[in-house]
Amino acid sequence: MEDENIQLANRTLNQERIKLNVGGKLFETTVSTTRSGGPESLLYALSNRPRDDRNPIFIDRDPEIFSVLLYLLRTNRLPSSARRFSKQELFDEAIFYGIEANLKSAISPPSFDGIDASIVANIRPTSDGVVSAFTAGDGDGSIWLAHGGQISCYDRNLIHDRTIRTHLEEITSIRRVWPEIAALGSDAISGLHYYNFSSGRHIGSTNWSDPKDPRIYKARVTAIADSPTNIFAAFECAHRENSVLVIDQTTLQITSELGRQLGSSAKSTVAGKLTWIPETSVLFGSSVTCGAFGYSGYVRLWDSRSGDVVWETNEPGSGRSSRFGDSFADVDVDVESMKLFKICSKSGDLGVADIRKLGDDPWVYLKDKNPGMGNTGRRGTGNIKIHCFRKQVLVGREGELEVWSRVEERENGVEESKDTGEDFYRRNYVDKAEDSERGIIKEIEGGGDRLFVSRENVEGIEVALRGLVWRQLLHVLPVVPVALINFLLSPGSNSTLVLLNSFVSSITLSLSLSLSLSLSLSLSLSLRNISVVDSLFSISFPIPFGSDGLVHRRHLSCIMKGPKGKGTSRVSKEALKPVDDRKVGKRKAAIKADKGIKRPTKKELKALKDPNKPKRPPSAFFVFLEEFRQEYKRENPNVKAVSAVGKAGGQRWQSLTHDEKAPYEAKAAKRKAEYEKLMRAYDNKKASEADDEELERSKSEVNGEDEASEEEHHEDDEEEEDDEDDEEDD
Repeated sequence: MEDENIQLANRTLNQERIKLNVGGKLFETTVSTTRSGGPESLLYALSNRPRDDRNPIFIDRDPEIFSVLLYLLRTNRLPSSARRFSKQELFDEAIFYGIEANLKSAISPPSFDGIDASIVANIRPTSDGVVSAFTAGDGDGSIWLAHGGQISCYDRNLIHDRTIRTHLEEITSIRRVWPEIAALGSDAISGLHYYNFSSGRHIGSTNWSDPKDPRIYKARVTAIADSPTNIFAAFECAHRENSVLVIDQTTLQITSELGRQLGSSAKSTVAGKLTWIPETSVLFGSSVTCGAFGYSGYVRLWDSRSGDVVWETNEPGSGRSSRFGDSFADVDVDVESMKLFKICSKSGDLGVADIRKLGDDPWVYLKDKNPGMGNTGRRGTGNIKIHCFRKQVLVGREGELEVWSRVEERENGVEESKDTGEDFYRRNYVDKAEDSERGIIKEIEGGGDRLFVSRENVEGIEVALRGLVWRQLLHVLPVVPVALINFLLSPGSNSTLVLLNSFVSSITLSLSLSLSLSLSLSLSLSLRNISVVDSLFSISFPIPFGSDGLVHRRHLSCIMKGPKGKGTSRVSKEALKPVDDRKVGKRKAAIKADKGIKRPTKKELKALKDPNKPKRPPSAFFVFLEEFRQEYKRENPNVKAVSAVGKAGGQRWQSLTHDEKAPYEAKAAKRKAEYEKLMRAYDNKKASEADDEELERSKSEVNGEDEASEEEHHEDDEEEEDDEDDEEDD
């Protein structure tokens, strides 16, 4: 009976309608649609008005954006008309109506999957673009960047929110410990500092000191982590004494120390990486150093409640290790799957250890059975970074970024164990071949459903997402019949690769014309078949590699590209003939440039310009800069660089309001009007001069013809006189 009443109530809501007047435009929809935003939304509250009131409810907002949000409430998707508005405009309206959660779920990228991800964007700060540190730990996809002593915030839409200046010259560690507060550390200045991002103020700091030990002073921060109640920071003094301090979040006071060390050896250096494991209330810490004899370091797990070390390993370790002499180059922990991962420095192999089954030698080394990926041997040397995110392991080898993904289930149903655990991971590349040439990977971190990558001495942060290409592809390409695709890509066809190359080229061209972002084509290819998931068609054909792993788009593109060269290679009919049948003749000598011809120099080209031509008027900014330059020189007489004046002027100009910019814009408009008036007079003068020159040229041509005819008549008279003289002589 209750189920029947619920169904009747839902049917009534679906049939009952409500009228809204948004910005003068009438909208009519059902009550169930307005209530799909949740009980906290404005539309839900408006739907509860008395039924006898049939007058439209007036809302003074943008009707065009409201139509987009109404479509979102009906279908949980955004229409194509949403592209006319920026994400910030949509979010501002969604916040007003109280349906920002619906909009966020609609525009959020799919769950991150490394084998189906690609680098799609680059976040670059306006000034001091080389990022020294960043944090993306809030979980919504936003990111805070530290660059040149500044902190820039980019929201979940990767839109720049604000930038604040700190007293630090360079920030080497940053952690978002509260929604609006960041903890900062620097190699140059001692202490852990806290900045409120909303106000841009320095709200406090924490310093490590010990009255009983005079060596403990001016300690610098090397790593930061946080838990719901505490902040963990690794401090190192000038004499290399180091420790991990536990700081209370409410009072910002030090509550305890974890493992004070002298720092006299590689096994007692300061921790370079800290991670909180919430499931076991354990703090993970690691330190890796590289010297003339290779890599060395340690991994420790501290119990934050007692301060004791619950597990520890050092490398190079004892001879009991199965990889003695092959020390790790980097270590990280996956807090979701409770596993430790390390990269060997010599072999480049990836080792995994279960935190719940740690022992003297808990490492199991993963085997890469994909021949299309190449061999990882002898790839351990160089710069290596490892990061665990969403039960996946991201590895940066020099400039290349690869991912190890876990196979969730096996066909025979065998459960994972220590003996078979290495078979549960597969390796693939995330970036393309040209992406790996941008620079050495410095740091990798995941946030929300995005992966962020920074490179050494390269401006900006690279952003990797999953699955965007195929969703955009379905809006661009027409439906292709499955039978036609299977026929073109059949094993018996000799032109399979050529046709596949043309098909992928058309996809790339369509994407480049339709997408506003420069998206990298991300293909998930099985060695048994190619499967386009969630699309209107599928492609299935054998791949020549012949294994059951994954082949990356980098190797497929190498097959499709063929030999390097400019343009499309064409084979003429003459080239297809046998050598004996070809017509072979003498080669023509190349036409050499005449060395006697002298090209005009830049100075000569400038001299050819008319000095009487009016100069272009300056813009409003340059009108402002003319006055600002004099003021800046008075305040800074020792600064001679022109770039410094321009940079300071640009910052001042951006800080001005619209009313403050109005006088300069008026002056610029006045100069522009004067310039247009002078240009009209100049053009008229040039036109009259051109007419005069044409008249003079025509006169000279007429005079030249008259003189030529007179000379011809004179020559004829002389010839006649000569003929008469000859006759008289005869």
